[in-house]
Amino acid sequence: MRPLNRETLQDQAAASLRAAIMSGELRPGQRLVESEIASRMGVSRIPIREAIRSLERDGLVVSAPGRGASVISLSDDDVDEIYGLRSALEAYALELIIERHREPAIRHLQRLVDAMAVPSRTHRREQLMQIDLRFHQALCELSGNRRLLQAWLRLSDQIGILLRLKDMVADDSGRLPSGHQRIVDAIADGDIGAAQDLLRSHIRMSAEQLLAKKAGR
Repeated sequence: MRPLNRETLQDQAAASLRAAIMSGELRPGQRLVESEIASRMGVSRIPIREAIRSLERDGLVVSAPGRGASVISLSDDDVDEIYGLRSALEAYALELIIERHREPAIRHLQRLVDAMAVPSRTHRREQLMQIDLRFHQALCELSGNRRLLQAWLRLSDQIGILLRLKDMVADDSGRLPSGHQRIVDAIADGDIGAAQDLLRSHIRMSAEQLLAKKAGR
C-alpha cells in the first residue's frame, strides 16, 4: 500500500486496498483500521472510509457493528456459491461461443493456453494464475453476451481471491495448460457437452482442493 497523491484520493485508496487484498498482502479476515491505513497512505481517514465502503459494495470487505471492517473471509458456503455460479456462467459462455463465435474464440483462447507453457514449466505460479484468470474471463467476453460478462466481472475479485487461496494449498502448474487445452480442443470440435463437462470438472477440482484444505483434510 503505497503513499498517494491528492488527486482522486478515494479511487486511489480503493485501488491500492484492492491490490493489497488480491495480492494477499491483506489476508482474509484481517481488520482494516482506517487510522493505520490513512497513515501508511499519507491521507486523511475520509477517503479511506469511502474506499472501504466501495470495496464492501464489491464484496471484498465486510463490516460488522462494533468490529469495523475486515477483508472478506469466505466460508465453505461462499466457496460453493461462487464456484457454482462461475461454473454456470462459463458453461453458458461455452455454449454461445460454439454456436456463434467459435473460430475467433479458438484463436484467442489458444494464444492464452500457449502463454501458459513457460510459467508452467518454470513454476511461476503468480504469472500462471493471472493467465488462468484471463482465460476464464475471455470465455465470457467471447460469448458476446454483455450481461453474462457483467455478472462474471462482478464475481471476478472473489474468484481471484479463491484462486490465490487455492494456489497456496495446491500447485497445479504442471496440469493447467493441458486442462485448458482440452477445453479449447472441445470448442474446436464443436462439442458443447464435452467442453462444458471439462470446464465443470476443472472448476470443481479447484473448489474441492480449497474446501479440503479448509477442512484440514
